[in-house]
Amino acid sequence: MMRKRILGTGLATLLIGAGIGAQAQQGPIASLAQLEGKVLVNQGEKTVPAQAGMPLHSNDRVLTLDGSTVLVVYEDGCGLPLEENSQLTLMSADECTQGVAAVSEMGAFELIALGAGVGPSVGATAAAAGGFAGLGVVATETGDTEEPVSP
Repeated sequence: MMRKRILGTGLATLLIGAGIGAQAQQGPIASLAQLEGKVLVNQGEKTVPAQAGMPLHSNDRVLTLDGSTVLVVYEDGCGLPLEENSQLTLMSADECTQGVAAVSEMGAFELIALGAGVGPSVGATAAAAGGFAGLGVVATETGDTEEPVSP
């Protein structure tokens, strides 16, 4: 009898949690407009090319690459422009009007990971940094000290 009650309570909690999750994802909180260049939208496990009019939900991330811009238009009519090499993770429908939308600039490593065309100086800097990091690993691994590198 006790086991059935625990199972019933657990099942009810699971169903309520699923309902709350579904409710949070019900409707879009913004959409895209004035899209120019290469803009991507990350929707959890997948990243897709953006399209004008594309609906955006809470936790979607908008990414603009070199030479690209887009306008994120929230359901309340507030518009937030994103310049090239920037990103925005949408959190709430009123973040634009509240002035709390957090747009950040993407670094060279993020752009390279996305397969973006980065300028020669940015690409060279990232490649050099990666090369130096790789040399550090090789030097650490091939040194002839018998003591461990880390405690």
